[in-house]
Amino acid sequence: MNIGLLNKSNQAIARVTGNSLASAKERAEALALKGRNAKTVWRLQFESLPDIAKRRAAALNPALLKAYEPYYDAYLADLNHSYSAIAALQMGVIMQDLSQEAEWTDLFDNDTEATEYKAKLDDRLTTLRAAARLAIKAELKRLPSDDEGRVFVEISEADLLFLTCDRPNRIANAYLDAVPKNDRFAWDTARGQLELYAGLDIRTESALLAIDKVEATLPPAPPKDMHIVLFVGHRIDEPKRPEPRFPAALEEKVRDGIRAALAKAKSAATRLVVLSSGAPGSDIICHELCRELQIEHTLCLPMRRDDFAGQCFANIDDSWRTRFLHLADV
Repeated sequence: MNIGLLNKSNQAIARVTGNSLASAKERAEALALKGRNAKTVWRLQFESLPDIAKRRAAALNPALLKAYEPYYDAYLADLNHSYSAIAALQMGVIMQDLSQEAEWTDLFDNDTEATEYKAKLDDRLTTLRAAARLAIKAELKRLPSDDEGRVFVEISEADLLFLTCDRPNRIANAYLDAVPKNDRFAWDTARGQLELYAGLDIRTESALLAIDKVEATLPPAPPKDMHIVLFVGHRIDEPKRPEPRFPAALEEKVRDGIRAALAKAKSAATRLVVLSSGAPGSDIICHELCRELQIEHTLCLPMRRDDFAGQCFANIDDSWRTRFLHLADV
């Protein structure tokens, strides 16, 4: 984990949450990311330990509270934000289970404070179970059937069933229905959460059965020595840009630099995968070079292809739109 990048992420989050002009959804998303960052730090403190008892004891550290509270604050910021509702519920259920351990009281200044926090947590979880269900159903109703983000909400519905049902086969079937059979990326986050439960001996039978059943339907996991490149570059300058940054005249020079970097990365990895958007300029050049160099690459768009093509190529030579569509159509 890169602590420097994590600190920069938290600084950006603070700017959003401290901005009075930020919308409720933006605040919720920023706070949920804060929770995710804190959860990452918390997990690193115990997940490599060799047995369950040691993992549970090590998980009861102050970072546990820091991983839960931002998720709950995100839910309060936007009661329609289904991700923060389910994430707060997930962390809350883990805390509730761990509160059975003797070390629970060591997180607080005294036993009274520990008991009061546990009672407050129990009340919150009762609310969150109902709130997460409503938020997920409302979001599924809002999203069209072909929306790319819908799959993650459907997986959240299975996540909720995991936390509210004691039927392992029913839970596993819910994940089977929600996870696309060719989309390991969508499954990885859910799998990571299920592995967290099992590692802490929380609903272990349900977690392991769901993992086994879904894994049996998916392509093999990528090799551990796979090298993933996240490519982000400058857009080509629009005409009459006051201060040139990436003028069209420099395209070949930029292309040569990206080609050299990709070739070097390819030679150093057993399998290289490049992820990049499709903006006019460096992004498109990167994808074109991946084809030239026979490097596996994925076009990552923040919206539907046609919307992206309509919005991101205004005031730019139309040849860039043609190049984008050629990439997207293959």
